Amino acid sequence: MYHRAQQFQASIKGLVDVTMVALAFALAYVLRFVIEIKTVTLGVAPLNETVSLGVATLVLWPVVFSAQGLYALDRQPSLLEEVWQVIKATVLATLMLVGLTYFLREVRYSRLMIGLLAGLAALLVSLGRVAYRKVQQARLARTGGRGVLVVG
Repeated sequence: MYHRAQQFQASIKGLVDVTMVALAFALAYVLRFVIEIKTVTLGVAPLNETVSLGVATLVLWPVVFSAQGLYALDRQPSLLEEVWQVIKATVLATLMLVGLTYFLREVRYSRLMIGLLAGLAALLVSLGRVAYRKVQQARLARTGGRGVLVVG
Protein backbone atom coordinates (compact mmCIF):
# COMPACT_ATOMS: atom_id res chain seq x y z
CA MET A 1 0.00 0.00 0.00
CA TYR A 2 2.84 2.39 0.87
CA HIS A 3 4.48 1.76 -2.51
CA ARG A 4 1.20 2.53 -4.28
CA ALA A 5 0.94 5.84 -2.41
CA GLN A 6 4.49 6.74 -3.48
CA GLN A 7 3.68 5.88 -7.10
CA PHE A 8 0.57 8.07 -6.88
CA GLN A 9 2.67 10.97 -5.55
CA ALA A 10 5.18 10.50 -8.37
CA SER A 11 2.30 10.55 -10.88
CA ILE A 12 0.97 13.78 -9.38
CA LYS A 13 4.44 15.33 -9.63
CA GLY A 14 4.61 14.23 -13.27
CA LEU A 15 1.23 15.78 -13.99
CA VAL A 16 2.27 19.03 -12.31
CA ASP A 17 5.53 19.03 -14.30
CA VAL A 18 3.81 18.44 -17.65
CA THR A 19 1.28 21.17 -16.86
CA MET A 20 4.05 23.62 -16.01
CA VAL A 21 6.03 22.73 -19.16
CA ALA A 22 2.89 23.21 -21.29
CA LEU A 23 2.36 26.59 -19.65
CA ALA A 24 6.02 27.48 -20.25
CA PHE A 25 5.66 26.52 -23.93
CA ALA A 26 2.54 28.66 -24.33
CA LEU A 27 4.15 31.63 -22.56
CA ALA A 28 7.33 31.32 -24.62
CA TYR A 29 5.26 31.28 -27.82
CA VAL A 30 3.22 34.32 -26.76
CA LEU A 31 6.31 36.26 -25.68
CA ARG A 32 8.16 35.45 -28.89
CA PHE A 33 5.50 35.62 -31.58
CA VAL A 34 2.54 37.57 -30.16
CA ILE A 35 4.11 40.18 -27.90
CA GLU A 36 7.33 40.04 -29.97
CA ILE A 37 9.89 40.79 -27.27
CA LYS A 38 12.27 40.79 -30.23
CA THR A 39 11.07 41.64 -33.72
CA VAL A 40 10.19 38.58 -35.77
CA THR A 41 12.21 38.86 -38.98
CA LEU A 42 11.77 35.40 -40.54
CA GLY A 43 8.04 35.09 -39.93
CA VAL A 44 6.04 33.04 -37.49
CA ALA A 45 6.63 29.30 -37.58
CA PRO A 46 3.86 27.30 -39.29
CA LEU A 47 1.18 25.94 -36.95
CA ASN A 48 2.06 22.30 -37.67
CA GLU A 49 5.69 22.97 -36.69
CA THR A 50 4.59 24.64 -33.46
CA VAL A 51 2.27 21.76 -32.59
CA SER A 52 5.00 19.22 -33.41
CA LEU A 53 7.48 21.06 -31.21
CA GLY A 54 4.90 21.30 -28.41
CA VAL A 55 4.15 17.58 -28.55
CA ALA A 56 7.86 16.72 -28.62
CA THR A 57 8.38 18.98 -25.62
CA LEU A 58 5.55 17.41 -23.63
CA VAL A 59 6.88 13.92 -24.35
CA LEU A 60 10.57 14.67 -23.92
CA TRP A 61 10.49 16.60 -20.63
CA PRO A 62 8.91 13.88 -18.44
CA VAL A 63 11.14 11.22 -20.01
CA VAL A 64 14.27 13.22 -19.21
CA PHE A 65 12.97 14.12 -15.74
CA SER A 66 12.32 10.46 -15.01
CA ALA A 67 15.75 9.44 -16.31
CA GLN A 68 17.32 12.10 -14.08
CA GLY A 69 15.59 10.64 -11.01
CA LEU A 70 13.08 13.42 -10.43
CA TYR A 71 10.32 10.86 -9.86
CA ALA A 72 12.41 8.52 -7.71
CA LEU A 73 10.41 6.90 -4.96
CA ASP A 74 13.28 6.10 -2.62
CA ARG A 75 14.29 9.53 -1.32
CA GLN A 76 13.05 13.06 -0.77
CA PRO A 77 15.77 15.59 -1.67
CA SER A 78 15.92 19.01 -0.08
CA LEU A 79 14.14 21.80 -1.93
CA LEU A 80 17.43 23.28 -3.14
CA GLU A 81 18.60 19.88 -4.42
CA GLU A 82 15.30 19.33 -6.18
CA VAL A 83 15.38 22.74 -7.90
CA TRP A 84 18.98 22.08 -9.00
CA GLN A 85 17.92 18.69 -10.41
CA VAL A 86 15.05 20.39 -12.27
CA ILE A 87 17.43 22.95 -13.78
CA LYS A 88 19.90 20.26 -14.89
CA ALA A 89 17.13 18.10 -16.36
CA THR A 90 15.65 21.12 -18.16
CA VAL A 91 18.99 21.98 -19.74
CA LEU A 92 19.39 18.36 -20.88
CA ALA A 93 15.82 18.22 -22.26
CA THR A 94 16.38 21.52 -24.09
CA LEU A 95 19.59 20.26 -25.67
CA MET A 96 17.83 17.09 -26.75
CA LEU A 97 14.95 19.13 -28.19
CA VAL A 98 17.38 21.31 -30.14
CA GLY A 99 19.09 18.18 -31.45
CA LEU A 100 15.79 16.66 -32.50
CA THR A 101 14.66 19.80 -34.27
CA TYR A 102 18.02 20.19 -35.98
CA PHE A 103 18.13 16.68 -37.41
CA LEU A 104 14.43 15.98 -37.99
CA ARG A 105 13.04 19.30 -39.24
CA GLU A 106 13.76 21.31 -42.35
CA VAL A 107 12.42 24.47 -40.76
CA ARG A 108 14.58 25.85 -37.95
CA TYR A 109 12.54 26.92 -34.99
CA SER A 110 13.15 30.22 -33.20
CA ARG A 111 16.19 29.94 -30.94
CA LEU A 112 14.78 32.71 -28.77
CA MET A 113 11.58 30.77 -28.24
CA ILE A 114 13.49 27.63 -27.29
CA GLY A 115 15.61 29.69 -24.89
CA LEU A 116 12.49 31.24 -23.38
CA LEU A 117 10.98 27.76 -23.11
CA ALA A 118 14.01 26.48 -21.21
CA GLY A 119 14.07 29.37 -18.75
CA LEU A 120 10.33 29.42 -18.19
CA ALA A 121 10.15 25.63 -17.88
CA ALA A 122 12.88 25.57 -15.23
CA LEU A 123 11.16 28.39 -13.32
CA LEU A 124 7.60 27.09 -13.58
CA VAL A 125 8.46 23.44 -12.86
CA SER A 126 10.44 24.57 -9.82
CA LEU A 127 7.50 26.68 -8.66
CA GLY A 128 5.21 23.70 -9.25
CA ARG A 129 7.47 21.53 -7.10
CA VAL A 130 7.44 24.17 -4.33
CA ALA A 131 3.64 24.35 -4.49
CA TYR A 132 3.43 20.55 -4.37
CA ARG A 133 5.60 20.50 -1.25
CA LYS A 134 3.46 23.19 0.40
CA VAL A 135 0.29 21.20 -0.30
CA GLN A 136 1.91 18.05 1.10
CA GLN A 137 3.04 19.91 4.24
CA ALA A 138 -0.44 21.39 4.75
CA ARG A 139 -1.99 17.95 4.34
CA LEU A 140 0.40 16.45 6.88
CA ALA A 141 -0.20 19.32 9.31
CA ARG A 142 -3.96 18.88 8.99
CA THR A 143 -3.81 15.14 9.70
CA GLY A 144 -1.17 15.51 12.39
CA GLY A 145 1.35 13.71 10.20
CA ARG A 146 -0.03 10.35 11.24
CA GLY A 147 -1.08 7.58 8.94
CA VAL A 148 -3.56 4.84 9.63
CA LEU A 149 -2.59 1.24 10.25
CA VAL A 150 -5.18 -1.33 9.27
CA VAL A 151 -4.59 -4.77 10.72
CA GLY A 152 -6.43 -7.83 9.54
